[in-house]
Amino acid sequence: MHILTDQDVYKITVDKLRKWGYDVVTAKDIGMHQAEDEDLLKTAKKAGRLLITRDKDFGALIFLREKASLGVILGCMQDLGEKIGRLG
Repeated sequence: MHILTDQDVYKITVDKLRKWGYDVVTAKDIGMHQAEDEDLLKTAKKAGRLLITRDKDFGALIFLREKASLGVILGCMQDLGEKIGRLG
C-alpha cells in the first residue's frame, strides 16, 4: 500500500507503518508540509497514495465539495501512533 501522510501525523505512526512494510511518504518529504489541503489531496491521488491525516477539513473536501481521492484515513485526536504501536 502506498501512503502519503499529512504534516500533522505523528512520527511514531509513520515509523510504525514503514516498519510494517508500507510505502510511506510524508508531506514534509515532498516539500508539501505547508500545502493547502486540496493540493495535498490532489498530489496523493496523482501519486496513487492513500492519505492519512488528523485534519477533519479533508472530510469537507471529499464529501461536501466532492473532491476525488483514493482514500483518506482520519486519525483521532489522540496519538494514533501510540495506538498503532500497541498493535505491533
